[in-house]
Amino acid sequence: MQQHTSLYQNALLVCVDQVSDTISGRVYSCNLHTPLSFSDAATLLLQVEGFLEQKNAPQSYTRIRRFTDAPESGKPEKTEGMPLESVTDQSGAVDSFWLHIVSRRNSNWQGYIEGRSDSFREAFSSEMELLRLLKKRYFA
Repeated sequence: MQQHTSLYQNALLVCVDQVSDTISGRVYSCNLHTPLSFSDAATLLLQVEGFLEQKNAPQSYTRIRRFTDAPESGKPEKTEGMPLESVTDQSGAVDSFWLHIVSRRNSNWQGYIEGRSDSFREAFSSEMELLRLLKKRYFA
C-alpha cells in the first residue's frame, strides 16, 4: 500500500474472484462491517450506490425522488467499520483494485480506479465510464 493511508480510509477495495462473462467478487471498506458481495457488474454498481446513499458520502448533488411516506434520512449514524489493516489484507482470486469515488454530480459517480498489483490508474466521470474501464481491464 502507498504512503497516504488516509486516501484509503474512504476508498473501496474491490476483490474480483471470478471473471467469466462478467466479474464477481466482494467489496471491502473501512466504513463497512461486512463485505458486499456482487455476482456481476450491475450488482456491483447497485451495491456500491446503496452503500454511498446510506453513508451519504460523497454527498450526492441531487436527491433521489421517493414516492413513499418513508422519512428522509438525516445524517447517517457514525459507526465503526473494518480496520484499514483488515481491508488491505483482503485480495481477490483474480485481481483487486481500489475504487475511489470522489464526487457524485449529475446523478453520476466521478473518481478513479487504481490497481493494487500494477500501476493501472484510470479516472472516470460516470458509472458507464467505470463499466468501460472494467471491460478494458478484464475483457480486452
